[in-house]
Amino acid sequence: MSSRPTPHSAESGPWRNFALMGAAELRDHLPGTPPLRRPSRPAGPAASSLAPDLLAALATEQIFQSMADRINGPRVGDQRLLLRWEFESSPHGIDGPATGETWTLLLSNGALTPHARRRPAPRREPPHATLRLARTTLNAVLSGATTFPAEIAAGTVTFDGDPQALLTFNTLLDKPDPAFPIVTP
Repeated sequence: MSSRPTPHSAESGPWRNFALMGAAELRDHLPGTPPLRRPSRPAGPAASSLAPDLLAALATEQIFQSMADRINGPRVGDQRLLLRWEFESSPHGIDGPATGETWTLLLSNGALTPHARRRPAPRREPPHATLRLARTTLNAVLSGATTFPAEIAAGTVTFDGDPQALLTFNTLLDKPDPAFPIVTP
């Protein structure tokens, strides 16, 4: 029997999980070896490996806040960008959540701020681009099942404004590495 405490003996579940993951990382990923990578997915704003059922459970505000968390502030610099998202109303349960929501995303001063329709657009300025779509279409793009260009071509997304605005927005989002090292730098 060893006199060293093992990760299996940790009393707290989260601490036990951290310790076990750290031990696995140190055991299986030697310094200088690349981390495990998942297959690439279609590029779209915040393309991720989120399951469609998880995305459907999130409120629209939560999705936009997660995008705000991933904005690369230094890369944004002094750029100012307004994107308006108009979600179509649909009977709940038939085509996802019955949102009928309108959101304006303001990208300015290195930060992304979502504004719900109940507030006017900042400085009452017109958006650089407006997207009209069903919330389920946004979920499909975010899960990597499709892309905005494919959905625009299919007619499920109506796009008005500067096409460069959506491309610029996408390039300013950091793509997280799902296999990031927990213990090693």
